[in-house]
Amino acid sequence: MNFFEVILEEFPEAVFIAEVDTGIIIYANRSAEKLLGLPKEKIIGLHQSELHPSKNSEFYKEVFQEDTQATTNYPKKRKTQKKADLYVQHRSGKIIPIEIYSQVFQYNNKNYIIGLFLDISKTKKLEKKIYALNKILIESEEISNQGSFQYNIKQKNPFLFLSEGAKKILNISSNMIRFNKLLDLFIEEQKETFRKFIFDINSTNILNKKQPIKQEEFFISVDGAVKIIRIQLYVLNQEFILGIIKDITNQKEQLELIQIKNRHLKMLSECHKVLIYAQQEDALLKQICKVIVETGGYKMAWIGYKKYNKEKDIEIVSYYTKNKECEEYIKNLKLNWRDDNPYGMGPAGIAVREGKIDIEQNIFYSERFKPVRELAMRFGLQSVIGIPIYFIDRVIGCLVVYSPYPEAFDKEEIEVLKELSINLGFGINLLRERRTKIKLLEQNILLTKALDNTNVGVVVVSNQGKVMYVNRKFEEISGYYMDEIIGQNINILKSGLHEDEFYKDIWETLLK
Repeated sequence: MNFFEVILEEFPEAVFIAEVDTGIIIYANRSAEKLLGLPKEKIIGLHQSELHPSKNSEFYKEVFQEDTQATTNYPKKRKTQKKADLYVQHRSGKIIPIEIYSQVFQYNNKNYIIGLFLDISKTKKLEKKIYALNKILIESEEISNQGSFQYNIKQKNPFLFLSEGAKKILNISSNMIRFNKLLDLFIEEQKETFRKFIFDINSTNILNKKQPIKQEEFFISVDGAVKIIRIQLYVLNQEFILGIIKDITNQKEQLELIQIKNRHLKMLSECHKVLIYAQQEDALLKQICKVIVETGGYKMAWIGYKKYNKEKDIEIVSYYTKNKECEEYIKNLKLNWRDDNPYGMGPAGIAVREGKIDIEQNIFYSERFKPVRELAMRFGLQSVIGIPIYFIDRVIGCLVVYSPYPEAFDKEEIEVLKELSINLGFGINLLRERRTKIKLLEQNILLTKALDNTNVGVVVVSNQGKVMYVNRKFEEISGYYMDEIIGQNINILKSGLHEDEFYKDIWETLLK
């Protein structure tokens, strides 16, 4: 290995040398092995286009031809006519962005090209971070967007002189606008309110120059979109008023999101309380539906159980709505979980049949809701979600929730209702287990009473021969009280009048 090969081998960036005529690689250094995840024996002999993603091999052949025809006396940064990014493909399949510097040279009357491949993954990531930060910065500026305007209060239809910020909020290119023209941006219901806000300023207010003399929020329409703005008025002098205008649309939206989150948390909290204190299953189901509607703000909620009859019906066992007329909708529902029936293709049928959440975001345009669409529209049911209810590991029914708004169920709403359904399934399971245990206890009490009143001595023994129960007659016959003999081995009763074989035969007969 000569001096130059040692330098290339230890070079921190990937180096490839290829024949100009064939494009076949004849050399690759250690960094090239690391970049591709291949030993150099497998790299040497490849066509240069095989270093890159295979689906773009023709593109990289064209780029190679451009590089080999370059006439510069210094390494050329590879660029493409299409200004596309360049990539190599690692053995693992990972696509790595790169920059290439290349230079054609001659050796023994043969042309070669040497390429320096720089892994720019970190640079790309940094660019993405910078882009994301810039985007956040721009969005932050827009959220806090503020501007100002001035006008002469003594004029009937004054010019309003706008700052750049105000022009941006109002989407007006001119530096000034007549009041009556500006009024066109305001919604009809607030035009007169805005007029009074601007002009009804009494002499007492004129003297106040330190604090805003008025503040109010308005709705304006800009390019078909509604904005919410807050305007504060300050006195400049006896004639001119300064208005500070701020776009608070995003703030209002954020406040609405917070209110939604609080509503979700309150709904979950109240449902947890219902689950903790519920004693009967039917009461639990009714209370859960009530909390979903009253606290969650939904139009209606019902719970249906899966039936295994011939028609595979879904029986609505509980529902709640604040609108009594919606009860007609519930009474007219004939749902099932069949896959060959239109009444089994809605969110309820799919939730029960397939055990997955199903949503209809706009009932009005839904083909599968055609049988009940007119009825749903009459009662203001715009969107609906069906969520399976699991009992241990099987679907026993579904929770169905309706909203008065289309597109109501976003990712967060779905997760909240899913959690509620899981908790409901747990609560049902708990109540049914409790009910089973109570029945067993009642049966045991009845059995104990029956045994205590019989004239025959009764003893219950485990497989290991431990006494588990004796009745009162047994106590009379044996002379042992229950608390003395419980837990003792049955052989405590051996009289010594029989051989061991006698007791052994009795025990084996009992075990059979």
